[in-house]
Amino acid sequence: MRLLQISKDSLSFPKKESVKRLMKIEMKHTILFLFLLLFILILPTEMELLLNNEGDIPKSIFFLQLFVVYPLFMIFLGLAGVSFLSGLFMFISRMVKRRLKYQFLWKMTVYALSKPILIVTLLDFLAISNPFFLVLIFLLLVFLMYKMIVSFPKRSR
Repeated sequence: MRLLQISKDSLSFPKKESVKRLMKIEMKHTILFLFLLLFILILPTEMELLLNNEGDIPKSIFFLQLFVVYPLFMIFLGLAGVSFLSGLFMFISRMVKRRLKYQFLWKMTVYALSKPILIVTLLDFLAISNPFFLVLIFLLLVFLMYKMIVSFPKRSR
């Protein structure tokens, strides 16, 4: 039930009410939500690999790679990617003179990623692969985070 409310709030991100509710969510729920987003992201690739197994490698190794190695690698890339993006948004928040902590931006980056990840997954299901769309999706993420960052008051001197 908690993930349902988080999903609803993250899809209405960066509305002020949603951001306020998302700020109060514990980090364990945020990380669980990130894992859910990563599962949604890798689902089309996992299904394609499962359906198009040509049998070049033994079944046991194939399933080990498919269900253990690949998801763990995606979790690592997801955590590293969110951390990198949070650093980028920290730089943006400093440029627009907002006093926001890295931990807060990390959490909000996870929630802001819900729309871009759903769009990427939809494009993957529709077999549309164009780098232009990926740039647009990245710009959507930057726009969402920028709107959230500037909604906070400027820091006083």
